[in-house]
Amino acid sequence: MKFEQKIILFSITCFLSLTVKAQNTSIGIGAGLLNGSERAVRSGGSASASDTGFYAGVFSDFTLSEKFKLKAELDYGNLGETSFGFLSVQGKYYPIQKLYAQFGPQVSHIFNQLGSTLKDTGFDLSLGAGYDITENFHVQARYVINLTNRNNTGFDQTSKLRWLFVGVGYSFDL
Repeated sequence: MKFEQKIILFSITCFLSLTVKAQNTSIGIGAGLLNGSERAVRSGGSASASDTGFYAGVFSDFTLSEKFKLKAELDYGNLGETSFGFLSVQGKYYPIQKLYAQFGPQVSHIFNQLGSTLKDTGFDLSLGAGYDITENFHVQARYVINLTNRNNTGFDQTSKLRWLFVGVGYSFDL
């Protein structure tokens, strides 16, 4: 089993065990617009490309206090002919009722790509905001920056991916 597959399997196991053990937990589904871009930089210049598609997934929210929650999310995303998997753990801070800022790490994985110019798995950092419209329905937007150099060409260059997620979610209390 590849190292990346072990990380993904371990992360999914942690996600599921947290869901079972936590108090004041809700689970839910979410979907929305996904915009992804790649930027490659090497001596003498740079290039970038972007595409728009969709994402859909499941999440668990764990209430830690009145102002802080922990959210674990597993998403599938599609941009043209390339599909991705995203596993994130985000802190959600509520400065005022219903409005929250979210931040945390994410693992991204490319399931299929044309050619092999990018490494399949990378580590990311996300930052965003959301609003709880009702107790069960919310909207959110988050921007994700790839921390890993995904270059797999052998050339001296840096390739990084970035994503913008804008979507809606519905949660079910356990």
